[in-house]
Amino acid sequence: MWTSQTVAKGKIVYQMKNVADDIPLGSVIYTKRPLYKHYGVYIGGGRVVHFAAKKGYETNAKEAFIQETTIENFLKGDELFVEKEVSGSFSVAEVIARAKGEVGRQKGEYSLVFNNCEHFAHWLSMVKRNLLKWKRRSQWLL
Repeated sequence: MWTSQTVAKGKIVYQMKNVADDIPLGSVIYTKRPLYKHYGVYIGGGRVVHFAAKKGYETNAKEAFIQETTIENFLKGDELFVEKEVSGSFSVAEVIARAKGEVGRQKGEYSLVFNNCEHFAHWLSMVKRNLLKWKRRSQWLL
């Protein structure tokens, strides 16, 4: 089981003590690394889908792809934060199906500014009406 406690700004921090039963399915989650936050989407059963490089290639942006992994592997011993639960026009089932459908795909070259794990996690859970607006903005930036 995991134990949880509410922290500032309505976010929830989970400390690794038990199973992830109380993490809402489809939630955008993240963990804090020394210089950045790493994002993913919780799909249940202690599994997370995220955008990251292959093990051993962490500094090579060309080796990044969508992966499904255990929550323990995702966290690497760090704390887990829940950023938001699924809300809007995508149901939890749709978010999870979208996440699983992306596993194994390369979503373009990883970029800290334009194409990263946070963008991917939010794209999965984004409200449908905001999806077109997000696509337009991202195309404008490129």
